[in-house]
Amino acid sequence: MDDTERKCAIEILEASEAFLQRQPSAPVSLLPSLNYQLPNGLILNVSPLWHRRTAPERLMVLHFWQKPLSPWQLSAAGAVIRTSLMYYQQRYLTCELDFISIPIPEGATRRRFESYSWAKINPLGDADLGRFWKQLITAWTLYHRKEPRAIRRRREPDMFDALR
Repeated sequence: MDDTERKCAIEILEASEAFLQRQPSAPVSLLPSLNYQLPNGLILNVSPLWHRRTAPERLMVLHFWQKPLSPWQLSAAGAVIRTSLMYYQQRYLTCELDFISIPIPEGATRRRFESYSWAKINPLGDADLGRFWKQLITAWTLYHRKEPRAIRRRREPDMFDALR
């Protein structure tokens, strides 16, 4: 683990401390791999999704990106999770959801812990999810048409660069 990964892990644990201390101990298992087929035919890996055997049973998703998801992105993520459960793991559809997000909000200096339930995520319906995918796929296509961006080094190349 490099220094950046270590720093990120420590920030996440610090932001999660209160949540972790409140959680009852319970067996946790990883659900089998889940997939979702995008409208353009590509396959989206929905894993990892964790099952917590508490009362009531809970599913847990962890999101550790720098930027927080928008409400629309959260609702789309909820729809993807719900749809993949319907196809592959219907038994878990009745589980409560803990969608854990620990971003660094714009202008903040520290990560913020956020936990979303099914009700807070409010998964998109099929029509709204279709509009979400259309906009995302259009943006992705435009992104891929651009020239590759130039990589700007922070330091001068040295004789070890070929080995890295």
